[in-house]
Amino acid sequence: DARLDVSSPALTPADLMRLWPVRVRPGTRQWFAENLTDGQLTDLTAGWRLHPGRAAQLALGFAFHNGAVRFMPNLPPITGGAGYATLAEDAFVLRLDRGQVLAAQGGAVDVGGSVLQIPNVRVKNAPMVLDLTSDSTITAALSVLDQPPFAYMTKAKLPVTLADGRAVAQAHVELPLKKPLTGAEVAFGATARLSRVRSRTLVPNRTLAGTDLDLTVDRTGMQISGRASLDGVPVSGMFTQTFGRSPPPSKVQGRITLSPQALDAFNIALPPGAVTGSGPGDITLTL
Repeated sequence: DARLDVSSPALTPADLMRLWPVRVRPGTRQWFAENLTDGQLTDLTAGWRLHPGRAAQLALGFAFHNGAVRFMPNLPPITGGAGYATLAEDAFVLRLDRGQVLAAQGGAVDVGGSVLQIPNVRVKNAPMVLDLTSDSTITAALSVLDQPPFAYMTKAKLPVTLADGRAVAQAHVELPLKKPLTGAEVAFGATARLSRVRSRTLVPNRTLAGTDLDLTVDRTGMQISGRASLDGVPVSGMFTQTFGRSPPPSKVQGRITLSPQALDAFNIALPPGAVTGSGPGDITLTL
């Protein structure tokens, strides 16, 4: 029978690795060594128990600040991270109170409020679950989605500079902790609220603008819906883009306000005065 209780007011990640026995939870220890690469750990408490005929038990908890955490292979790490982590009953949970990911384009993505979980650290190639909350420019969010193993925008043959504006998103990601990792092994789904949106790419050579639009994205495709204006003409509907190596054309479907101004905006030449007033009409664009 053995028991060991440890506490420390402050440690670095390297200090933690020197104190953590190599044979105690080797998989979890390796995850810490590879993915918690910088920062200061505070208020650490840990307990280790060994009883005859039973596997050793380990529990620990700590807060951290100024941390650098790599949450997925090939994606930029979280920097400036602050929050806490616990390991108890074979489950590991890391909560970010603040932190950011510097995207390749579009600036930083604020990921405060995100939670990373490994439900059972004993399982080989254990699944990791990431519930990500983000606030960023639309370009930065799409830039992260275009990194391996996703590469969604490249597969859709769309630029990450698809639109200007802000995106507040919630994403759910599940993947096995294994190497190498393929895109097919990653379960992904996200929703976002897009504000102050402006694009001349979604509908080529036309200005699409919207105050608040809803975006959903998963491994199969992307949809953007809501009320907007197309070259100043009010329109409501949905933009749909399927992902894949040879995706079908994207589409815009919805309702548009027909008026003399709309006819002028879309260069529909009718005699002056032929149309007055306004009314709704259906619109379908295959791009």
